[in-house]
Amino acid sequence: MSHRLLSLAGLFVLSAAVALGTACKKKTDSVIESTESNYTVQDKRIYFIYGALIRSVSVSELEIFAQKGIAGGDIANFIKFGKLDANALRRQLSKEYALDLVETSTILNNPVGTAILNKLGDAVHPHLTKNGSAQAVRAAIIASLQDDNKLTPLEVLRNLPVNMDVEIETVLKLKDELADAFLKG
Repeated sequence: MSHRLLSLAGLFVLSAAVALGTACKKKTDSVIESTESNYTVQDKRIYFIYGALIRSVSVSELEIFAQKGIAGGDIANFIKFGKLDANALRRQLSKEYALDLVETSTILNNPVGTAILNKLGDAVHPHLTKNGSAQAVRAAIIASLQDDNKLTPLEVLRNLPVNMDVEIETVLKLKDELADAFLKG
């Protein structure tokens, strides 16, 4: 069961936060078409924090980018600034995972699952606060699985109930901890 919990925690951390914030650092020869940002007040944003630097992208821009390869203003700047591999990022955003809704809900609501979500909450949390981070991530995962017992990192981001912060240094530390646990376990 502990391997299943680590896999579930690793799913969100490694596939969403790391993919968006750090995993795709090589430049590619892919062409990125810039467009005007279609950001609206209702559009959720993901804020990436690295030290004193903060960059944000809207979830709708990520959806357009993942589906069509068109990077709007914020995401185009984020890809360029972070020297991200655009094609790898698109693949990671759309990567599909099959998980049973009932089993996942049970895992996320038991004490070990809650502890993992709380640890994840240090890295991924509601914008400008760390209150409610476990609940926000749990809700997004469950909402993503409701229709078809599958989810993608983009779907989880779309289902987050609020704007979220992703602290890159904490994500990297957590990624290393999870990698160590997988290698030892």
